Amino acid sequence: MTGARILIVDDDELLCEMLASLFRMSGYEVTVAHDGEAGLTKLAAEGADLIVLDLVMPKMDGLRFLRILPERIAQPPRVIVASASATPEMDKKLGQAEIAAVVRKPVKPALLLATVAEALEKPTGG
Repeated sequence: MTGARILIVDDDELLCEMLASLFRMSGYEVTVAHDGEAGLTKLAAEGADLIVLDLVMPKMDGLRFLRILPERIAQPPRVIVASASATPEMDKKLGQAEIAAVVRKPVKPALLLATVAEALEKPTGG
């Protein structure tokens, strides 16, 4: 789904720049937010087809973002969680959220692009 809109929500500014460049070179439109609050604000204002979400961020972490998302957005976009946090407790919490995929940081660009393409092919909400 080239031309799809991707919202990157991650507090690592350098990583956001690198991911935004990767996605733009692959034909996607990209918006960036550096915490969950800013991500929800940008999503409400600009929309997105897919969110690439970090879990550990200031102000609002990724788990809280996932809980609030369906309350703020009637039909939330697909979400890919990209995180270095790989604990059993975190995996359990993620299993309770509606997400399209989880990728572990550091993620290889080819794997991330394939995961994004696959997630965009899935129906919204599953």
